[in-house]
Amino acid sequence: MKDEKNCVSNMILGRKRVIAGIKPSRLDRPCVAEDDPTCYLCTTYEGTPSILELASMIKAVELNKGRTIIYDGELAVVHEAQHVAKGNKRSYVQTKLKNLKSGRIFEERFRVDDRIEIPYVESKTYEFLYKEGDNFIVMDEETYDQIHVSPDVVGEASKWLKPNEKVSCQVYNEQMISFELPFVVELEVTETAPSIKGATATNQLKEAIVETGTKIRVPPFIAIGEVVRIDTRTGEYLERAK
Repeated sequence: MKDEKNCVSNMILGRKRVIAGIKPSRLDRPCVAEDDPTCYLCTTYEGTPSILELASMIKAVELNKGRTIIYDGELAVVHEAQHVAKGNKRSYVQTKLKNLKSGRIFEERFRVDDRIEIPYVESKTYEFLYKEGDNFIVMDEETYDQIHVSPDVVGEASKWLKPNEKVSCQVYNEQMISFELPFVVELEVTETAPSIKGATATNQLKEAIVETGTKIRVPPFIAIGEVVRIDTRTGEYLERAK
């Protein structure tokens, strides 16, 4: 059999697909030439994607915020995804997507079983260095190359981003398409009301500003200069840093 890596199915991933079931009888047929009509890797059957094509897809119900997908042949990032359950036949996923090329934000509804194409991406770790104008400068930890990242890609992560922070990014065709912080970061409190001596309760929170300039809510016993742990997904105070 021809090497799967060289199979022509790797060259047809860009076209729009309609998902159906694969017939098991096709799975034992070898590939003898490019576009071999009997190859279970190279061809589709009655609109069915090949196995390698299916490997790059997920169900719409698996979509979540921050996921990058291919929609109408272009990259888009999921800003919101809500599963609306109205019985087995009427359940759907309501999403808000952002086209990474045009910047346009739009809403789209998917059936829960719709197949969504996920681009093959490279995951890399970068170190955030500083901000220059509107752009964020990060350094590739392997090559030490410095890269300018637009605020559209950084998104909500900018609220918690401080120099030397490690970030996880996804790169597609040499284009950075996602920018993720750890789920928990530690930031110093730079402004807040005086702490209440002996206070231990956490149900009455006060406003505070951390070193990145972002406002958060903290317990009354937190003072200026203390370092706190924050959940970057929700923006909530977790605890004092140890």
